[in-house]
Amino acid sequence: KISIITAVYNRASTLSFSIDSVQAQCYCNTEHVLVDGASSDGSIELIQQRKRPTDRPAQQRRGWVWHTGV
Repeated sequence: KISIITAVYNRASTLSFSIDSVQAQCYCNTEHVLVDGASSDGSIELIQQRKRPTDRPAQQRRGWVWHTGV
């Protein structure tokens, strides 16, 4: 399995490009981990809108970690 880790902090304006890029990969055995450092610009809301039923959020002390099975 290949893990793709994306650190996010107030990047709602470019986050969709990252999510789209990972989801467009042809290799099936991947996971996308989005680590948010307590963004205040709507990044967390964007992640929530784009997550799929298999995605599992885990709250961290200073933000969120979203483990997304791509």
